[in-house]
Amino acid sequence: MPRKLSDSVSSRLSAQQATSEERRSYLQQLAQLMCRRYNPSVSFTNISTARVRHNDGDIAIDIGADVVDQTVTSMPRQIWTLIAQEGLITHEIGHVLYTDFEAHERIQDELGMSEASAFHNIVWNPAEDAAIEEQLRWKFNCGQELDTYNANLFERQKDGCQHMKVPQAVKVAILEKGCYDAGAVDEHLAGKRQMVAPGDDDLFRELLDEVNDMLAAVMTEPDPGARYDRMLEFWNLLKDKMQEEGQDATNEAQDGQGEGYDDTKPDDTSGMTEGQEADALEDLDEQEVQEQLQQSMMPDDLDFDEDGEEAEDGDGAGAGEDGEEADEDAEGGEGASESEEGEDEQSPSGEGGSGEAGGEDAENEEEGEGDDAGDGDGESESDYPGHEGHRLVIKD
Repeated sequence: MPRKLSDSVSSRLSAQQATSEERRSYLQQLAQLMCRRYNPSVSFTNISTARVRHNDGDIAIDIGADVVDQTVTSMPRQIWTLIAQEGLITHEIGHVLYTDFEAHERIQDELGMSEASAFHNIVWNPAEDAAIEEQLRWKFNCGQELDTYNANLFERQKDGCQHMKVPQAVKVAILEKGCYDAGAVDEHLAGKRQMVAPGDDDLFRELLDEVNDMLAAVMTEPDPGARYDRMLEFWNLLKDKMQEEGQDATNEAQDGQGEGYDDTKPDDTSGMTEGQEADALEDLDEQEVQEQLQQSMMPDDLDFDEDGEEAEDGDGAGAGEDGEEADEDAEGGEGASESEEGEDEQSPSGEGGSGEAGGEDAENEEEGEGDDAGDGDGESESDYPGHEGHRLVIKD
């Protein structure tokens, strides 16, 4: 049976104080299990979401002391906080593993300060989020965590998507088609929402096809440098299209900051990781992804009705009257292969969850649930102590 996300949360973990040293230690060990190569540290700070940064030669992940409120689920606060924190950590690990910060910074240097800021905010950050989260869904069993966090985050900010400038509307389109569809774009196309100014409607609709083309290429490209080149190609096309209409994309991108999904996904700009290839994306068919992007992107496993309850025919993580999330369909497709360095990363199982070890060390986990197998390089179980409760596992 598909798992219920709220049921799979350890009572021990959910009872922890949200910003306690015990919780910070748990999240840090989770991050290190998912990303042993870089051994990241985790700290609570006063930022709005989360970020990854380079700290004196080490990788550090900062996570906000507060998480977004629930808008489409109604889990107990302690359980929701833990799930949201795990979702944020997972997203940041995606950047540590698959984002090439140096390649990103080279593009920013070439563009210059003002244009680089606009490119980063409107195109790079949302499109890179889409690519790394797609890879994470294939590499780890974390689709339900990401979808649940994104649903609450995007639904909360959807009301701000009104009468935006074209660059901000394009950003929302990238986020909704690539990460989670809260419905703002579809409502605009159906005439239920005035997302952009009336005079810009034709331009925005024309750019939506280009968004689909760009995302289909980015979300099937394992090499981060090649992804960023494709994003830059789209940014230049956006500039040209707007120039034809007598508008300046860079200026309007800067003037419109604060509109729409301005404070959504974490804004990751600093770090020193090279970015390994997102190998699972190589197996995806660009044409199939493009066809999916052209359809409504509301995930089947997050089928909410207007009251925030699970729809009768929904299969996913909508909140029911009891505050529990509905079952999620099993993640489709085959998982990613091992990383180029030959590391065998896996996360432990917890209450209600199931752990899977990757590669040759799968046999090591058969003795008992919740124990950590070695990573294929001779490391002992004691190097990575077991974590009761979290549900993120490497997929075969």
